[in-house]
This record gives sequence, structure tokens and C-alpha cells, in this order.
Amino acid sequence: MNLPAEQIKLLLLGSIPPFIVGAILFFLIAPKRPEQPGPDGKLPRPRHAWILPVLLCGLVFILQPLIAGKFVLYPRSASEWPLLTTLIATILALVALTLPRPRALRLLARFGAIVTLGGFVAQIFLFRWSFPEKLAWLGALGIIATSAWFALSHVVTLNKGVSGIGILALTTLAAAVACEPGFSSLPSAQYIGIIAWTLLGGAAVALIRPNLRLAENATHVPLIVAAMITFAAALGAGDDPAWLKLLFTALVALVPILPFALDTIWKPAAPSTKRTILRLAVAAIPFIVLAAIAGKRAMDALAADPYAG
Repeated sequence: MNLPAEQIKLLLLGSIPPFIVGAILFFLIAPKRPEQPGPDGKLPRPRHAWILPVLLCGLVFILQPLIAGKFVLYPRSASEWPLLTTLIATILALVALTLPRPRALRLLARFGAIVTLGGFVAQIFLFRWSFPEKLAWLGALGIIATSAWFALSHVVTLNKGVSGIGILALTTLAAAVACEPGFSSLPSAQYIGIIAWTLLGGAAVALIRPNLRLAENATHVPLIVAAMITFAAALGAGDDPAWLKLLFTALVALVPILPFALDTIWKPAAPSTKRTILRLAVAAIPFIVLAAIAGKRAMDALAADPYAG
């Protein structure tokens, strides 16, 4: 079926401006010369790394009334929480910029932070569940978000900017299509989609300046937003069985985790275009599967209840 013209206009409005803003921003902050490793052999963090989470949060707040507010179809879903979630994730990313790279105890601390914040954001849903169900949900949220957070930091650190940003974009787009029944329905999908298109603008610039490199902790803000909103959306949107919700969230998490698993097997000596293409291809596998499932479900939902504007 064909999408209504008004919906096509809103989808374009939600993708083109963030793409242009992201491209301009990344072009300005991308280093023109390759960075040199410090005394410890590691590349320094970019001086303006804090700009990314602040921009993403600001972009969401600015565009929300115009775009995301048009898609309130599930009042008890994640549509109640995107702004709060984005703000929490932004604060967490700014704090993470000051933290050392994660090790066992630091990962445990991050797991606790994610579980605490996830419980706070989703508290309106948790009263419906038994105590074991609450523990199971919070544990799954912490495990998936923490592992993806840790994996993504390695992917971003080890690769050219186009690879790291591209995987981020795929991750956030995957979270958008996982917000049931599809990309065009929940406001949370619109939020995550805005972030993804901003990152895609950065990926386009990284093709011109392949030495673009983001601070590993600053890039976690879209992943945290994606993970938390997707989990929340799975609680309130529709009556899908638990296995389907688990499949959707697992596919989102696999986007950054698969390239990380590839790195553990075949450690790169240096960034290269071939490695970038390989990583993006591996990351795209679960995204394509998820997009196929969610796309069919979205079309079925639109056919049953067309968008009225």
C-alpha cells in the first residue's frame, strides 16, 4: 500500500534536517589530520566530544512538538517518556566522558546505573508485574544495554569514523523499527530515527574525512536512548508474545555486538576501508532481519488503521 502524502512529508522532515545538521557538525569537529597516539599508545579524545550528546538531546527537544508529537497512538507506551529518557541519557553520556575505559568493576557500576535508570523510566509499567518479572526485565535491560555499550566503545575506538558512526546509525535505526508496530507509529521511533539520521550525516562526512573519531563514551548516548526506549515500548505497545519482544530487543543489541565479536576473532592492525565495509555488513545482518519483520508489521498496522494526520 502507498503511504499518505502527509506522512511522507513528515518522514522526510524528520530525516533531511537532522542529516544536514549532523553533516555540518561533524565536518566542523572532524580533525583534518590523523591524530597521533599519546605516550600510552592510545589516541586522545577529541576536544569537542561533549558536543555530540548535547546536540542529540537538543535536536530531540526542538523537533519533538513538530514531529514526534504527531504519532501518539499508544498513550501507555514509551510515548510518555522519550524526552525524559533522552535527558537522562545525555547526562549519563556527559558523565561517562570523564570516566576511564570500562573494566570489570566499572562495567558492574554501569550495569547498576542502567538498571536503576531503566527502572525509574519504566516505573509506570512495573506495577503490573510480579516481583520475579520485574527482576527479569531489569536484568535483561542491564545485560543487553551494558554489553552493547561495552562492545560499541571498542568498535568506535578501533575503526575509522565511518565505521563507528555507521554502526551507531544502524543501531538507532534498528531500535526505531523495533518500536512496534513500526517506524511510522510510535513517537519513540521518531526520536530514535532523528538521532539515526543525524549520525548518518556524520557517516557521510566520515567518507570525506576518514580520520574522524568520536570519543567512545560520548557515542553511547544514542545507544542508551535506543535500548531504554525500545524496552519500554515493548511493554506498552500491542499484545505481542514475550518471545517476539525478546527477539526484537536482541536483534537491536546484535547490531553493535556482532562487529565487536568479529574484532575479538580478527583484531585489526590498522583501520582500513575493507574493514569498515566488513563491519558495517556484519552489523547490517540483524538490522535487515528486524527491518523486514517490522516493515511488514507496520504496513499491516497502517492497512488496519491508516494514519490520519
